Amino acid sequence: MNAQQANRKEKTMTKYVEENERIKHEYGVYLRHAKGQDETSIDKARAAIRRFEESTKFKPFKKFHRQQAADFKDYIGRLKNERTGKPLGFSTVDSMLRLVKGFFHWLVSRTGFKKVISYAAVEYFNNTRTAGRVAH
Repeated sequence: MNAQQANRKEKTMTKYVEENERIKHEYGVYLRHAKGQDETSIDKARAAIRRFEESTKFKPFKKFHRQQAADFKDYIGRLKNERTGKPLGFSTVDSMLRLVKGFFHWLVSRTGFKKVISYAAVEYFNNTRTAGRVAH
């Protein structure tokens, strides 16, 4: 196997942290039954959380630090729309930040995360005021 094939294989391999997957499943159940969201909305939340995991190179949620939120904003700021090749739109970025922030707000209330993640740290997912105004 040459280097190019190995690189392609690595990209196609699914990366995940087992504990994170359980937590994301619980969050999906919460969104469905407690918040009454449909599968489309839940899938969007899962996709946004997955992007966050990609930006942290799949670190466990229990290792969250506010710098990861700031790094995530930079990460999605560099992403391109798959169809057009242009940077993601303001509303897409804003939506992604709100979805991930909502997940971490829920996570803060979970046993085992109260000591690790603070509400103040979760606020680092806020978009800039200017970008937020443009998005809305």
